[in-house]
Amino acid sequence: MAFLDDLGNKINKTGQAAVKKSKELAGTAKYEAQIYAEQKVLDSLNTKMANACCEAIASSDAMGNLDITFTPEMLDIYRDIMSAKERIADLNAEIERIKSELQ
Repeated sequence: MAFLDDLGNKINKTGQAAVKKSKELAGTAKYEAQIYAEQKVLDSLNTKMANACCEAIASSDAMGNLDITFTPEMLDIYRDIMSAKERIADLNAEIERIKSELQ
């Protein structure tokens, strides 16, 4: 009888672990999708910033005197980059919160 009780307890614990993992995956999947989308936005912004910097360098003194002034466009891109990074950090924090609640 003890064997069956022990087996029942092991099955119950395994089932609970599976439910916990399912909840974690379901809870974090939407945030991971948002992080992926936000990362694509961030990649695009980084490309825009690189292009803006290249244009500024190309229009500066060709003799190596790089006195680049950040344009309003560059500053806007920078703000967007920082906002995207902050959103990604917030989403990662939410994922960690969900994982810690399920432990």
